[in-house]
Amino acid sequence: MKRKQLLSLILAMCITISTSVVAFASENDGSNLEKAIVSAKNIITIPEEYSDFSYYYNENTEENESSGAYTLDWSNKDGESISIQVDDNGNILEYHKFDSNNDSSGLAKISKEDAKAIAEKFMQKSVKFKEGSIKIIDDRSNLSQSSDYEFKFGQFVNNIPVSFNTIDLSINKYNGEVTSLIRNNNDVKDYIFSSKDSIINKEAAKKAYLEKIGIDLKYYSRYDYKNKKLNVFPAYSIKQDKLQGIDAKTSEVVNIYSDNILNRGLNNSSKLMTEDAAVSDGKESTLTKEEINEIQKTAQLISKENAEKVIKDNFDSLKTNDKVNNASLEKSDYVDNKYIWNISFENGNGSLDAKTGELLSFYFYDNNEEVKNNISYSEAKNKCDSFLKKVAAEKYKKVKYIPEEENAEGNYYTFKYVRMVNGYEYTNNYLSISIDKTTGKIINYENQWFTNITFPSLNNVISKDIVFDKISDDIGFDLQYEKIDKDKVSLIYNFSNLQEQYLLDPMTGVRIGYDGKKYKENNLPTYTDITGHAYENVIKELLNNGYYLEGDKFNPDSYITQANFFKYLYTPDMSYYDEDELYEMLIGNKIIKSEEKSPDHILTNGEVAKYVVRYLNYEPIAKNSQIFVNPFKDNVSNDYKGYAAICYGLDIIKGDSNGNFNEKGNMTNGQTAQVIYNLLKIEK
Repeated sequence: MKRKQLLSLILAMCITISTSVVAFASENDGSNLEKAIVSAKNIITIPEEYSDFSYYYNENTEENESSGAYTLDWSNKDGESISIQVDDNGNILEYHKFDSNNDSSGLAKISKEDAKAIAEKFMQKSVKFKEGSIKIIDDRSNLSQSSDYEFKFGQFVNNIPVSFNTIDLSINKYNGEVTSLIRNNNDVKDYIFSSKDSIINKEAAKKAYLEKIGIDLKYYSRYDYKNKKLNVFPAYSIKQDKLQGIDAKTSEVVNIYSDNILNRGLNNSSKLMTEDAAVSDGKESTLTKEEINEIQKTAQLISKENAEKVIKDNFDSLKTNDKVNNASLEKSDYVDNKYIWNISFENGNGSLDAKTGELLSFYFYDNNEEVKNNISYSEAKNKCDSFLKKVAAEKYKKVKYIPEEENAEGNYYTFKYVRMVNGYEYTNNYLSISIDKTTGKIINYENQWFTNITFPSLNNVISKDIVFDKISDDIGFDLQYEKIDKDKVSLIYNFSNLQEQYLLDPMTGVRIGYDGKKYKENNLPTYTDITGHAYENVIKELLNNGYYLEGDKFNPDSYITQANFFKYLYTPDMSYYDEDELYEMLIGNKIIKSEEKSPDHILTNGEVAKYVVRYLNYEPIAKNSQIFVNPFKDNVSNDYKGYAAICYGLDIIKGDSNGNFNEKGNMTNGQTAQVIYNLLKIEK
C-alpha cells in the first residue's frame, strides 16, 4: 500500500523545469525508481491523464562494471503513451511520445525556424556534457512527409565535434511538441579530451591517410529485377570495413572502437556486400515432388540422399546419425539460374548446387558439444584454408583473405575471402567460414559466387589523390574526437560523415549510389530567381515542407511539364526514385493512365485539375459533369467541368483575376506551386 501511495504521489508531482540530474545507484529498489521518475519528470511533462504507469530495469554487467537503466512508461485510456529511458545517473537516454490524435495532415503549422528554436531549448535542459557545448550538426527536417522535423545534435569540445556523442531529436510539425530523443551513445561518461596543441595540419593528415589507410577501388553489383540483370560496376570508396583515422598528433593510424561503430550504425559496407545475397532468398520457388522427379530426369540433378551425404561428409559439426527434418529443391531465378538443394537437420542446415554438388552454405546451431578442443586463431585459419582447398579449390585460387579485427571475447573466429577480379575486390562474391573456438569445428559457411557476368575495364581511372579531394570537398575531412577504446578518446583526422558508404565513379569522379547510377542528392535547393515574385512565399513554404523542383532556379514563369508536375507533387515520397518508377507508381495508383504518359508535355489548366481530382480520389464524382454548375466565368467543357468545379469548391484552383478557368491555357511553375500549396491544405 505504501509503495502504491509513493508512486501516486510521484506521478502527481508538479512538473518543474529544473536542469539538475539526480544520481542514483543501480540497485533496483523503490527509492531508485523514485529518483528515476523524478529525473525524467524534471525534463519531460507527463500529462495528468497518462495515469497508467509501468517500468522495467535493465542491468548490464561488463568487465566487472555494472550499469543499468530504467524504462518508464506512461499511457492513457486511449492508448497514447510516453516512454522514457533513464540511466543510473539520471541521464535521459531515450524518449518517445506516441499520440495518435494529433492533427498531422496538410502543411506544417510550425515553421522550421520555430521547430529549431524549440529543439535547441529542449536540448539545453535535457542533455548535459561535462565539457564543451551542444550544436545542431544535421537538419534533415523537410526531406520527408513525416509529421516531425528531425534534428541531429552533437557534442563539441574545443570547437571540435565529438563524433560518438550525438542526439537525434524530433519536433512535431503541427503542435511543436518534442516527440522523440535518442542518444546514440548510451555509455555516458566523463571522457578526457586532449588539446589541439602540436597537431599536424590537414594536408599532412591527408598524406598519412592515403599512405597508411588508402582509398578502395572495388567492383560492386546490384540486381535489376525489372530487367532481370545483374549490374556490375567499379567504384572508389572510403575503407569502411575497418573504420580508421589518423592520429592528429602522431600521424599514425588509429582504430575506432568497435562497440562505438555498432552503436552508431556506421559499418554499412556490409550493405553492399550482402544485399544481393539477402534478397536472393525471395526469388526462389519450392518445387513439388512430381516436379522434382521430372527435373531430375532431364537435368541430371543429384538426389536428396546424395545431397545429404555431401553435407554430412564435409562438416564435422554434424553426426552421421543426425536426421533430416526437411529437404527442398528450389530453382534460383537470381543472377545464376540453377537448382539448389536445401537440407535441414536437427542441429543445422546446409545447401548445395543440385547439379554440380558444390556446397553453397552451412549453418550449425547446436553448441552443446561436451568435447572441448580449444583452438588458436592460426590453427583455425589453417583449418579454414584446408577446407576451402577441398570444397572450393578453383574459387580459392581467386580470392583474397580480408583480415578482420579479432574479437577476443567472441565464441568463434570468422574468416572472409573476397573474390578478386583484374586485381580488384568484388565485394558481392566471397567465401566465409566461422569456426567454434572451443570445439574447432566449422559452424558456418557461405559461398556466394556469380558466374557468366562481365566486369568493366579499369583502365584510365582517376587518381586516389583526386578521389580523396572530391570526397573531402563533399562530406569533409577534419578534426574530430573519436572513441578508440572503451574509456579512451583520441583527437583524429577522419571523414566527417560515415553514416553511409560513399561511392565514386572511378572514370568520371561523379558520386554514384548503390545501383551504380549517379547519386541523387536529397538536399533542399536554394532558388536564385524567386525574390519579389508573386509566388515567392508559396514556393518557400512548400520548400520548407519538402516540396520542390530540382535546380538552382525555379523558373516561376516557365510552363510546367507533366513530369515536373508529378515530381513536384510527390517530392517527399518519390525523391529517391527515377522518373520511370514515378510513373509506375502514378499508373498503379490510377493518378494517370498509361496512354496519358507524356513527361515533356506542357500541362493545361484542365489537365492539372483532372490530376488533382484523381489525387484526391474524387474522379468517380467528377466524371458526372451534369451534376455540376460551372463556377467560372468562361466556358468549361463537359470533359473538365466536374474536375474544375471540385477544384474551385475546395479552393484549389480559383481561376485568373477575371474569374476565368482557361481550360486550354498552360500552367506555369509558379501557378503550380499555388495549386499544390492549396491542395496540401486540404484534409484528405
